[in-house]
Amino acid sequence: MTERKDQEPTDAPLILCVEDEAELLNDLEEELEEAGYRTISTLDGVSALAALDEATPDLILCDISMPGLTGYDVLRAVRGGRPELADTPFVFLTALADRGEIVEGKKAGADDYLVKPIDFDLMLATIEARLREVERMRENRTAKGADGLHSAFVQAFDLLGFGTVLIGERCEVIFANRAARHIAEQKDGIRIDRRIQAEDGLDDRKVGEMLGDLQKAAAPAPSTASLSLPRPSGKHDYLLVASKVASAQGAPVTALFIIDPDQPLGIPHAILSELFKLTPTETEVALALAKGMRTSEIAAELAIAPTTVSFHLKNLFEKTGTNRQADLIALILSCPISTGRAELLL
Repeated sequence: MTERKDQEPTDAPLILCVEDEAELLNDLEEELEEAGYRTISTLDGVSALAALDEATPDLILCDISMPGLTGYDVLRAVRGGRPELADTPFVFLTALADRGEIVEGKKAGADDYLVKPIDFDLMLATIEARLREVERMRENRTAKGADGLHSAFVQAFDLLGFGTVLIGERCEVIFANRAARHIAEQKDGIRIDRRIQAEDGLDDRKVGEMLGDLQKAAAPAPSTASLSLPRPSGKHDYLLVASKVASAQGAPVTALFIIDPDQPLGIPHAILSELFKLTPTETEVALALAKGMRTSEIAAELAIAPTTVSFHLKNLFEKTGTNRQADLIALILSCPISTGRAELLL
């Protein structure tokens, strides 16, 4: 990995370039730096992912055909496991102008394509346009603060790797974070429009009843509920966990968390461990539970006995002050936000 930024202001946008042709990579660096950007450059996908552990780029330029990890592999890793890069534009560099390649990349989350040989004027125009688009998105989020959501709260939710939907007293959707919108775009059992819906009629009734009952329930009734939602694709069921929260105006609001067991949660181990004084194994059990795993699955995943998992669950209930799995999961999922400074202004 090489980083070249000495000649550029420290606040200049940072571009990650991933290209296995050294000569082209050098040309990309020179063109970008001459245009005022900072660059980080790698010759393969593995090095690119390692670079993302050290820096957060404003845009990623990535070749498709590379030995080892391909550009698609890098894209899937970024979109699936790097929630902090959710808004980062991802632009493919490719010698392939085939429509099927473009469609595959778009489905995986690519924002744009540049066909080799690279037209550098077009490249710079594309980068400028994508960075402006990201800035407009951030400005729009800030503007939403006047409509009831503090901008920092919105940004905090968008960093999470699991779907989060805020639901009003009439079961209407108030806000859906980026992960939730991505789940809906998959059209694999769940839709998010004016309200959240399951594609299957029976499952949709179950979701509606869960949310309705939770909204109407008065203290000391449980403030959380959960259910598994099957997916037409046959992939692991979604886990839906709903938690009733109070708004500033007192109107009932429900936070609905949508967990895809195949995707990382994006919850730092350190936050969970420090907040509840958990041991490393208790932290692993808690995160596995939040992903919808059963006791037997957790035992197999961590290579421990089911009775040991039950022992750790008992400790988790005691340390978190909960007594139901739904309450424990809701508490775990809310940790990244409750430990920050974001504020809900509904």
